[in-house]
Amino acid sequence: MLKNEAQSLQDEAHGGPPIVCLSGMFWDEHWSSQQQLMSRLAARCRILYVERPVSLLSFFTGISDASVGRQFWRWLKGGLRYESPTLAILTPPPIFPLRFHPIVNRVNEWMRLRSVRRAMRALNLNAPILWIYEPDAGRAVGRLGEAVSLYYCADDWAAAGQWWNNAQHIRAREEELASRVDLIAGTSTKIVKRWAETHPDTFLVSNGADVESFRMARNPEIPIPEDLLRIPAPRIGYIGFVDGRFDTALYERLTQRHPEWQWVIIGPLMEKHVDLSRLRQRKNVHFFGPRTRAELPAYLKGLDVCTIPYLSNVLTESVFPLKLFEYLGAGRPVVSTGLPELAPFREYVQIAPGPEEFEEGIRKSLSEPLPAASDEFLAGHSWDAKADYLWNLLIRAVQNKAGSNHGDVSRSDGETSPEMQAVNSLEHGEISDHNAEDSTLAYERPGGRDLLSPVCTDTPIAVSEGGDRSHCGFARGP
Repeated sequence: MLKNEAQSLQDEAHGGPPIVCLSGMFWDEHWSSQQQLMSRLAARCRILYVERPVSLLSFFTGISDASVGRQFWRWLKGGLRYESPTLAILTPPPIFPLRFHPIVNRVNEWMRLRSVRRAMRALNLNAPILWIYEPDAGRAVGRLGEAVSLYYCADDWAAAGQWWNNAQHIRAREEELASRVDLIAGTSTKIVKRWAETHPDTFLVSNGADVESFRMARNPEIPIPEDLLRIPAPRIGYIGFVDGRFDTALYERLTQRHPEWQWVIIGPLMEKHVDLSRLRQRKNVHFFGPRTRAELPAYLKGLDVCTIPYLSNVLTESVFPLKLFEYLGAGRPVVSTGLPELAPFREYVQIAPGPEEFEEGIRKSLSEPLPAASDEFLAGHSWDAKADYLWNLLIRAVQNKAGSNHGDVSRSDGETSPEMQAVNSLEHGEISDHNAEDSTLAYERPGGRDLLSPVCTDTPIAVSEGGDRSHCGFARGP
């Protein structure tokens, strides 16, 4: 049966090089950039999505016990399953705790690579794009026969302050990884600036949103869920993980000062990392727990103001919240603490450097909300646009690397492959020089090799000369 499934995966390929993604998330966990991008890229190529490995320590680090137990069970059952004809999910073997320690890392990576190679053989995946999210996976680079490698850096891992991971060890493993990969994509300007100092091929690719899905919140025919309707307005909401980034003191202060405001919190509660006991005592605070992705637009429709109440610290200086464009896509007013990455979006977001400003931002959003983001703006920050950009960037990298090693890249039948046709068609394309504010996407291009030129085929691209990133979907590092 495995051979039949593998052949199906092979037969459904769309002509592009396959991707092996070493992810930091379980596939059916809370969806992040990892699942969003891979689910879209599976329409272009075959993908092996390798889930984050678990250990016995995982029972104590904030992951739900049920999730950890499920991953152990999936591994025992064989580890490989299929999300679609072109997307296979691999649950790797459990690893030893303290994964960033150099000796432990060597053993763990040997186990993971052994599992990945076996899956690649079963699926007949050759010369893949190696796409890495896990900062401890540097030893994988160059060991899977990849055509090109990418580190997609979404967090300042060493700043997380986790007692079970030594920050010095995290930095060492991450620097090993960065020194070996061909490309680095960072989701915040701080991350990009850090890596661009030593790695010339570093890009800014901010988080996006499933714009079409969240736009459903504006549909008058979509009903607000009954459990939310039972809560009187105004409803001040938060959707996402409630973890160590969440400013509980801010919420405690405002829920006490405004008993007439109802506070709705939707998402997983990581209570091993955050104390919610005082908020649970407030009658105007309502914990809904997780909701499915399909349900979220209806819940967003019932919120009067959406919040991003993150603490201001070293970790959140590098955070670009996933929920920003989800809130804006739903047409909801947004109030956020003073996250540096959100400063360019003041046109659409009330930015609050302190608790008084946060309170005032909610009050203003209830009475005189900021203008809603345009459809053109949101399209430029959709996961579809991000996937298009990254795919074309990687295809160009594959072409450039293969060309430098072996000459021209072509198919065995002498025809140019579809993905190379897409890349080649850009050689004579135009990059207009009109104002970035009038374009769907803006690309800030301080210079660099031809490999790093913007290569989105479906969306107009403008070069932003003024450095304003308020409409910049993608940018190369400084």
